[in-house]
Amino acid sequence: MRISVVICTKNRKDDLRVTLKGFYSQDYDNFEVIVIDNASNDGTIDMIRNEYPQVLYTYLPININILAQNIGISQASGEIIWRTDSDSHPESKDTFKRISDIFESQPNLDIISTTETLVKKDFSEIELSTLDRNNGNDIDGYPVKSFSGPGSALRKSVFDRIGYYWEFGMEELDLSIRALRNNLSIKIFPNIRTLHYSSENDRNRSDRWLKLSTQNIRIIVKYYPFSRLLNLIICYFSQLIVGLGQRVKLSFFVEFLFQSIVTVIKTWRNERDPIPSNDFERVIGKNEFYKGFISFLKNLYK
Repeated sequence: MRISVVICTKNRKDDLRVTLKGFYSQDYDNFEVIVIDNASNDGTIDMIRNEYPQVLYTYLPININILAQNIGISQASGEIIWRTDSDSHPESKDTFKRISDIFESQPNLDIISTTETLVKKDFSEIELSTLDRNNGNDIDGYPVKSFSGPGSALRKSVFDRIGYYWEFGMEELDLSIRALRNNLSIKIFPNIRTLHYSSENDRNRSDRWLKLSTQNIRIIVKYYPFSRLLNLIICYFSQLIVGLGQRVKLSFFVEFLFQSIVTVIKTWRNERDPIPSNDFERVIGKNEFYKGFISFLKNLYK
């Protein structure tokens, strides 16, 4: 099966070089790498032209962030889209072979998530995913509710059926919810790992926190039934705790207050599409907002 690696980047030349080296080390011939550049000015274009001329490269004059993924997906010729970041790559050289074999053997499987492993500056590693091993096995995979942004494989037909990514912030979760509502399947294979170096280049911590926090609220307002909207309050105060841990600037907390109100009103008016209560557990899960937040906090304060 042909695999299309889609990477969007901005001003991460050195990180991208490591990422591309990781992908071109794969023991697999039938793949392409597509890079969509969000207006980099750090020499990214020269690095790719000189060191990786085989990359299918598109330069954008403005930064459209994660929406650049949609451009790359539309350009892809592969049956499989490898979703990744410009600071991540598979740990093992046989990853693409294993991914292709899994899709071939499980024709009803739509999305494969790998185990995202955060590589810290001292090269220690933290596995970010939590997994219920009572449902599934390491060979056939474990059904999950979402997938890893830095390392996952999606059949291109998924995007044909349910559409593309929304803007930056919880985009994998939003796509996963739409996939599960349309009876598509997502599994994680914990023995397939993706190394995520979590580059600090072009990453404004306060701005990123504000966007992710607002998008969390948008998810709840858009999809949660009325009986579960208590999660809005839990989400709001949980994100404040995360912001304190990340030492977000005070002005962003004030902005979050007003943006939260605007997000609730706009999403309720224009996007609200609640999951029926009798289908909520299948799509979202038993633990709602809590499990992911607690897992995030454990890793944040390690």
